[in-house]
Amino acid sequence: MYYSNGWGGIEVVSIDENFNKTLIEKGGLLLLYHSHLALDLKNKHLFYSARHIIWRMDLDGSNRMQFVYSNVSYPNGLVVLHQGRKLCWLDHGRRELSCIGLDQRNRRVVYDNIQASPSCMTALNEKRFYWTTFTEKKVHSVSISGEGYTTFEVQNARLIHDVKDMTENCLSVETECAVNNGGCPHMCLPKTDGGVSCF
Repeated sequence: MYYSNGWGGIEVVSIDENFNKTLIEKGGLLLLYHSHLALDLKNKHLFYSARHIIWRMDLDGSNRMQFVYSNVSYPNGLVVLHQGRKLCWLDHGRRELSCIGLDQRNRRVVYDNIQASPSCMTALNEKRFYWTTFTEKKVHSVSISGEGYTTFEVQNARLIHDVKDMTENCLSVETECAVNNGGCPHMCLPKTDGGVSCF
């Protein structure tokens, strides 16, 4: 399980044996910004947000690179569309929802009329985006193409901090770590080009 630790770092923990590995140190590249994470299991990448940048690294923390670095302010709500081969995000500063291909091509603004500060997002069956804001008791939604905006209020809620979905077709990706823990004594993390990193 990957998580941002609230002090500007990113860590991974094995749930069954409680081993953990720090991938980015406290304050590392994130400048104490609350980072949002998204996994691309097919290509074995982790995307994470920082101020003015969306980064990508391998699942073992190696090969960090700036993935989106222009015309981005405060990206959050990162979502990987596995079938569509895209990374999508909300931009708190620019008040828009954007997507880019996992090959870093075909970037586009999907929806640019977000009124309140967007917070977290999900994409239900890669057909509709749903997102929350920092200030409302509402869930907002548009289609993957940016059409058909709708919103609904969640009764008896103070604020809605996050939103997740249950997809019809779960992504199933096996890695070298699935068999005998990849030969690792404690924690196994798959490498992008095959093989494993043991910790």
